Amino acid sequence: MRHIIAERLLVATLLPATALLDTGCETEGCLRGEEGCEVPSACQALAFTCADPSVELSVMTAAAEGPGGLDAVGAAGDFLLRNSEVEVVIDALDHPSHFAPTGGGILDFANRDRDDDDTNHIVQVVGALPSDAVKYLRVRTFEGEGFVALQLEGHLVGDERQRVYTRYELRACEPGLRVRTEMINGSDDTVVWSNADGTFWGGRSMLVFTPSAGEGYLHPTFGLGTLNDVVRETPFVVGTSHSTSPSAVASVPCNVESLTGFHSGQVSTAGTPRRIVAPSDYEVFERFLAVRPGAGAAPGVDVALEMRRQLFAE
Repeated sequence: MRHIIAERLLVATLLPATALLDTGCETEGCLRGEEGCEVPSACQALAFTCADPSVELSVMTAAAEGPGGLDAVGAAGDFLLRNSEVEVVIDALDHPSHFAPTGGGILDFANRDRDDDDTNHIVQVVGALPSDAVKYLRVRTFEGEGFVALQLEGHLVGDERQRVYTRYELRACEPGLRVRTEMINGSDDTVVWSNADGTFWGGRSMLVFTPSAGEGYLHPTFGLGTLNDVVRETPFVVGTSHSTSPSAVASVPCNVESLTGFHSGQVSTAGTPRRIVAPSDYEVFERFLAVRPGAGAAPGVDVALEMRRQLFAE
């Protein structure tokens, strides 16, 4: 434990200080923590069209209601979000999977009626330690014209004063989820955070592709003590599969221009740049998570490039 604390202090001294943000002046979303607050929709610059505008949210009563595929594990009680393009299963709060302390993560992610789920688990984290995971306590649902959404509310495992709110939103015609996570440091401690998604690839059932110089499918090995050495920035991340029913998953940031994190054949993190977060400061991360049919990186890269064209005029 002593070497972990020392490592975090070293990281803090190396990171540039940023202007502190006063949550008392911020009225958007759940940053103030009011009862009944609503996290805003993410990625407002994106737009997709199609012929079928249907969208729905339900609680599964049997596993057969969810998408199929080699990694499909959705069960009764989990949340199913579906439109004409994709099907997404969010695990119920009392259904924790893999490394997560509670439900609230993306469990299955497939193209509509193709039974091509190759995704294991995508959850919210601020680092690589167990205390850096999110424990969700409450879930709310929203439905409106052309969209459905789940809002998860909880805190970091390490300190219940470090509050976390995540909104998963599925709109009609879109190839995936708009996701916004708000993290507020309500504790008395200064911390180093990257508001990020942690993805469990599951023993190389999917391969992670990053369009960074010298990488692609190749990523440096690391241990806990050398984790800082392998953190990279990349414009997007794609999970690829080569199964009999392959699909590709893409993560594209919306409120930052690149994703910061580490990658391996087992796990990845991808989120906002790591920075010092003082008491009462906060960090917001918006991204679009897409799934497209097909083998290799190309289906995910294609949709990621289209989103970056809309977001950043690339």
